Amino acid sequence: MLFAGLPRPALDGVHLKQGPGCLAVLGPHGSGKSTLLSVVASRVMPTRGTAWVAGSDVAADPLAVRTRVGYVPQAVVVPEELTLAEYLLELARLDGLGREARDRAEAAVAAVHLGDAANRRLGAFSGGMKRRALLAQALMKDPAVLAVETPTAGLDPYEQLMTLELLRSLAEDRPVLLSTTVVDEVLAVGGHVAVLDRGRLIRRLPAPELALMARGLVWELPWSFRPRLDGLVFPGPRPDTIAVLADSSPHQVARPVDPTPEYGYLVLLWNSRRESKTA
Repeated sequence: MLFAGLPRPALDGVHLKQGPGCLAVLGPHGSGKSTLLSVVASRVMPTRGTAWVAGSDVAADPLAVRTRVGYVPQAVVVPEELTLAEYLLELARLDGLGREARDRAEAAVAAVHLGDAANRRLGAFSGGMKRRALLAQALMKDPAVLAVETPTAGLDPYEQLMTLELLRSLAEDRPVLLSTTVVDEVLAVGGHVAVLDRGRLIRRLPAPELALMARGLVWELPWSFRPRLDGLVFPGPRPDTIAVLADSSPHQVARPVDPTPEYGYLVLLWNSRRESKTA
């Protein structure tokens, strides 16, 4: 799948190719994550460049793409007067699943661990349950590609773990794309991570390598140094300390900090912003 040039530009020169496996799209709010997944799901058309999904051109044949992509948007909107079973059966019939409709719906409900709530009205669901209901509708057509925005938003810790493990298992035989601002989700699903900033792809790498981006670049100092430092400063790894991103030690009392995935992500954004200022 190749993506490039969306309006304003929401995405600018973003080129990605993904086979079976998980690709977590990580970035701050407004970085283009939702737009990217909307293109994959044929909800947004590229104004320049091309986007191929499951063998079809998004711009030339969006209907073919929609039949192959399971999409879970960030906004949670469901028909609250229907039960979960009624909702999924109606969608299955609209998708032309015919005699398979009931079996597909029941399998999707089981996959997202909502079997006990199948006959409850969606209006009585919690926010997390509604999000899992949307994931069930995406899974019902056994999609060739799965695109999920903010997969754990509104879920309790147990639901988060179950959802991320489900996505990881689904990625064994298909591309699974998810957008997130949470580094821990990237590590939980494995695979690769694509870091976006202001519509640009600044790095794609295996998820376990994210921590390596911060090696030798994060320093710990006493909290009292906070007013004296420039650059990106944030709470340190221990009480009464700060951490600072710097190419070299900012002071003789500074101690190097072991790299973490969160620090690696911050380093990538920090470098992106510095390059933008000097361009």
